[in-house]
Amino acid sequence: MLSCGTRQSKPVLVKYRASNIYVLITASFSVFTGMVIYSIIIPIIPFMIDSMHKGMSLEAPIEHSAYSDSHVSPEASRDAGILFALYSVACGIGSPIFGYLGDKATHRRIPMLLGILTLFGANFIFLFATKYWMLAIARILQGLSDGCVWTLSLALISDTFPENILGTQTGRVLMFHMVGTSSGAPIGEALYHNMGYRAPFIFCIILSGVDFIFRFFLIERRNNPKHWFETIDLGLTKAREHVNVPLDNPEKRAPDVGEVVSIHSVISAQHASPIHNEQSPKESVSTARMLRDSRLLTALLLTFLHGFATGALEPVLPIHLSNEFGYNPSQIGLIYLAQVVPTIFGSPLSGRIYDKYGAKTLCSSSLFISAVALGLMGIPPNTAPGGPIPLIVITSIFGFFVSMIYPPAYPEITGAVKALAGSDGNETSAKSYGIANVTYCIGNLAGPLFTGFLYGTIGFFWLCIMTACIMLASAPFALIYLGEKHYHCRL
Repeated sequence: MLSCGTRQSKPVLVKYRASNIYVLITASFSVFTGMVIYSIIIPIIPFMIDSMHKGMSLEAPIEHSAYSDSHVSPEASRDAGILFALYSVACGIGSPIFGYLGDKATHRRIPMLLGILTLFGANFIFLFATKYWMLAIARILQGLSDGCVWTLSLALISDTFPENILGTQTGRVLMFHMVGTSSGAPIGEALYHNMGYRAPFIFCIILSGVDFIFRFFLIERRNNPKHWFETIDLGLTKAREHVNVPLDNPEKRAPDVGEVVSIHSVISAQHASPIHNEQSPKESVSTARMLRDSRLLTALLLTFLHGFATGALEPVLPIHLSNEFGYNPSQIGLIYLAQVVPTIFGSPLSGRIYDKYGAKTLCSSSLFISAVALGLMGIPPNTAPGGPIPLIVITSIFGFFVSMIYPPAYPEITGAVKALAGSDGNETSAKSYGIANVTYCIGNLAGPLFTGFLYGTIGFFWLCIMTACIMLASAPFALIYLGEKHYHCRL
């Protein structure tokens, strides 16, 4: 009777707030919100800075603002580049900080709410900014917040889903990352052009508010009483029996898309009890020990390459299209979509393939095809028939296969950390994901710097060849070190 009296009462609507589909929606929407807010200012920030430099009011009608003038001063372009660099630096700093807080906190929801409050602050500063230094502060806060979003959202997925379907769920979350990245810029341009400079940031505040609500009502299984979830697990056990998946062998086959969100809580419960009890006692895993593991280092290499390859084209592809084909910004934007849109399909497909076949062949072949496509992208248009059409097709192929190297990185990190830490793997997942986000930010910062400095010296063709060689040289590492078979290797 005493034990019953001390049991904590269940929260309201725990059946829905703790469901794995709600966790998936919350993590996906958080990543989507972060990337929309990241990219929404891309087409407008140079004009805002230019207006500040020229002493023009940001609230002036569009036809009287710097936006109406297609020429943006070199100083404005330079200062806009600094803002983007500040974002990457802040994201790289914020990721391990929030990763540490996420592992130390009883519930990851608390630092996630702190991250969204930071994003609110960034949006309000953007909304009322009148000086460049205010934009810089806002961009730094935005980077810190996105470091939180990426790290803890993916850690939340790792806490919730078992390894045999973790690739699929990670791919789904990263699909929303791509959707947010591709949709932010056109939304920002449309709102700015039709409703003024404040409109995009008001939209961001509303989006952040919805994100806050999702995070606030989230109930994690981590460090919460098990009896809260008994009813959920009982119902999902029946759902699992209905699809005739053997309870004693959850890895016999990967569930179909429709089954995943209905039965994964039971898989998680089974995955957490019999398996973890057989493993070694909990032990903390230091960052230095993580960075000596070959499997984890190779997964970090994948995150770096994804950031490097996608960021490398951003500063030079528009110039190349303008010089070779005379394209204006709108036409260049359509070519950019040819690279981004295929990633929406590549990420979830990559996750599904990873769950069934593993990372070795998937990542090594994706790196190889991406390198070949990038090399072909640099072929001068006057030597290839069809005008820009071959470039559009090759750019789409490149975007598709580059997106396929990213989702397997996080399940591989999870597998490596769990093998190192035993049953304490989930307690260090946020820290390991924070390290992964740091490497992505480094790659995303190094890529534009690498191509931006060399473009004027060696040209677009040799720039593509050099970048392709970097990716091609990384393919053997993926083939050798990814997966459990070679986990024993240490560097």
